[in-house]
Amino acid sequence: MGQFRYFRLYFFLLFLTLACSGNRYSDVDSQPVHHGVISTYNQYGYIISIPIVFSVPPSYNPKQSWPLMILLPDSNHTASAYHSAWRSLADSIQIVLMAVEDTKHSKDGFGWGAATAHCLAKCMEAVTRVVHIDRHRVYLIAIGSACQTALQVGLDHADWFHGLCLIHGRLVLDKYLTVKSYQSRLSVYLEYADQPNTCYPNAINVAHQLEQAGHRLSMIESPPADSSHPVMPDSTQFLTFIKKSLAE
Repeated sequence: MGQFRYFRLYFFLLFLTLACSGNRYSDVDSQPVHHGVISTYNQYGYIISIPIVFSVPPSYNPKQSWPLMILLPDSNHTASAYHSAWRSLADSIQIVLMAVEDTKHSKDGFGWGAATAHCLAKCMEAVTRVVHIDRHRVYLIAIGSACQTALQVGLDHADWFHGLCLIHGRLVLDKYLTVKSYQSRLSVYLEYADQPNTCYPNAINVAHQLEQAGHRLSMIESPPADSSHPVMPDSTQFLTFIKKSLAE
């Protein structure tokens, strides 16, 4: 509990610094990793605390807006572990990186249920108070067991995101999950391994329906992931996808 209080105090002081400054956004140190805890409600009306970890790229300047990657880890590792693994990749393409902790660590996906979109919105809101984020260039990235949740949120709220990245997760389109057509299209990166318990073979069906709805799709097959470490994408393919979509 003492650590959570520290996180809340730290995040409050960041927000207070922002509120008292003359500019809308103030400088954020690019060297340390910044921690916060977001308090909100789950689908049952109970208060939950969601730890987040974020960083800004070395060249961050609050006078301009920056793209954001929201990283949803799998059930095997923490948000801090994933942030550490992904930070150099995010820094190399000058993107703000935020990893969000799954408070239940469920093997079936994020444990926020029907409140997942609400919880993610609160996390984005908190970071955008401190960091100058380009709301038109936000990427939702999910690993493993978090992929189904990310697919649900991405399709239900396609206007929130510029890109959706699903990496080595098992995907299912059931009667509660439909691919809708939107005026603004998503750029979707789908990386899978041809083995059981991953998004293959359902990836083919999901990809087909995403394309039919008008979303732009990049589908990559890669070797099976080692779940003993935070999972990384095929760096060449992933960087190519991000750079291309940022230019669109």
